[in-house]
Amino acid sequence: MSDTIRERKVSELREHPINETIYLDNEEALSELKESIRVNGLLDPLVITKNNQVISGHRRLKALQSLGMEYAECRVLSEVTNPIIMLIEMNRTRIKKPSEIAKEAELLVQEYSKNVKTGRPKKTEEPRGVISTMLKVADQLQTSETKLKKIRSINKWDKWRKL
Repeated sequence: MSDTIRERKVSELREHPINETIYLDNEEALSELKESIRVNGLLDPLVITKNNQVISGHRRLKALQSLGMEYAECRVLSEVTNPIIMLIEMNRTRIKKPSEIAKEAELLVQEYSKNVKTGRPKKTEEPRGVISTMLKVADQLQTSETKLKKIRSINKWDKWRKL
């Protein structure tokens, strides 16, 4: 993957729609980020696709827009095979609420399930299906499978309770 750093017009950058369905807005953190950018400049470029869709840096984009900045340095990815998995992966170190982890898990299960073979594996093959998908998702979210199942269960209960 050969990525390049390019300057892009902030007005031409688009947020990935999945981002707002996963991550909650934190006005205090956004305010701190705006102050940091105002004082120090943008220290880490946004990560975007060739079509100017933001994969990583949604809060930085909001801060730049709020500050009225015209241009931003962006790392333009030459190839994005799965933007949803990439978006979640690039937010790996983010401090998340359990509801955000649950949303990430649901999306990852959907994305990884697309590639799962059906039927019984041969004796020489590794297990596949829901069990292996959940293990992969738990590993990617840096949590145990048990904790992930608990978070997902609580999240489902909260959705049902709000009906």
